[in-house]
Amino acid sequence: MTRICAVFNKFINLQPSLKSTMEGYYGSPDTPDWREVQAVLGLVSASPESQVREIWKAASADNIADRLSCANIEKAYSIASQVNDPYKAREEFGANLMKYDIMCLLGEKALIKAVVKKTGADGFAAGLFSEITVYYASRDLSRFIGRQNRVRTVPAALDLEEELYNITFQHAKKSIETLNKDHNWKKYVTQVVESLCR
Repeated sequence: MTRICAVFNKFINLQPSLKSTMEGYYGSPDTPDWREVQAVLGLVSASPESQVREIWKAASADNIADRLSCANIEKAYSIASQVNDPYKAREEFGANLMKYDIMCLLGEKALIKAVVKKTGADGFAAGLFSEITVYYASRDLSRFIGRQNRVRTVPAALDLEEELYNITFQHAKKSIETLNKDHNWKKYVTQVVESLCR
């Protein structure tokens, strides 16, 4: 637990602008794409698949594929295939980071989970997209708990987040074979983002 807190504190200290926004509400941007996400997120009549799709359509409009194709995230993929100790994986990932943003934080989280679970690079690749889905969902979901026609309770919201995670994981996993054959991270990212938007 101490190590997790240290990672979070490192992130907050390097991102002072986020520190102030975390003190109050920090939800999705007020743009048409993210308003579509807010319209369906936690809605009882909206399937979890449609909620994932809206999240990724909005993320795609924010150039998520470019952000995930960066060298830092590709490096995490490489580390996941070579390292079997979570502390060493975290150290290697953080060693050469020039910029530590939310995608790097989620990449680090997916990397550590993959190493701990011994799922390697494939587990990292699919887990990364799942972590991002849950991050985007969690920015707004808490505002809708208990509202009419939305998830009724916190446990129900957590169950929904888990379902969104699993749906995303399965989408990302379908393209792993292409990644393993081509070894082209950018192509894999583009393929998964397109799949999640359909």
